[in-house]
Amino acid sequence: MSEKIPERSQERISAARTLATEIVIEFADPNNRQATFPPLQERMRSRWDSRALPVGTSMHESLARMPVIPGLWIKVHTKNMTGERLDPLGFPENQALAGGVSAAYKNMFGRPAEALQPVKRDLDQNELASWVYWMWRHVKAGQAELRRGEFPAAVNASYAQGKKDILAAFPGAVIREDYYDAMMVQESPTAPANQMAATGAA
Repeated sequence: MSEKIPERSQERISAARTLATEIVIEFADPNNRQATFPPLQERMRSRWDSRALPVGTSMHESLARMPVIPGLWIKVHTKNMTGERLDPLGFPENQALAGGVSAAYKNMFGRPAEALQPVKRDLDQNELASWVYWMWRHVKAGQAELRRGEFPAAVNASYAQGKKDILAAFPGAVIREDYYDAMMVQESPTAPANQMAATGAA
């Protein structure tokens, strides 16, 4: 089944009364910055919008016409105990959008690009709690937006209270926090050069 990109919605800050079956976030830093998702130790492409570039930024003509690139999604299924990284550009209904982005990419960098392939992991209780915790932290930090479901912790809760509330939803779990470069942010000020999987010769 294909996924659809929901419209931006007003941020939900309350905690879920029961654990959501699915929780989905989209990386959507307001300044086009990428951030590392600690459980995958991978930089996540944030939603990229040329309108978010600093005023006066010099840009390639194709960059000015680049459509908004949706950010990568992180999805957990709490019943099936799985975690996924999804690229909305790979959804069938976004084929035209992906084609436009790839064409602009080729015009700028000399090679086309395609959506990243999905990544799926089977998670144990500790990993599932850790994924939800770090998803919550990215939303709390303003680096991502909640797209589906609800967190067991309010987004405006303190870090200590949020961790406590998430642990309460996963009895006996241990949340991993000691990741190298956790939530490291990388600037992407002028072009989404590393935000799609390049194809063809370099």
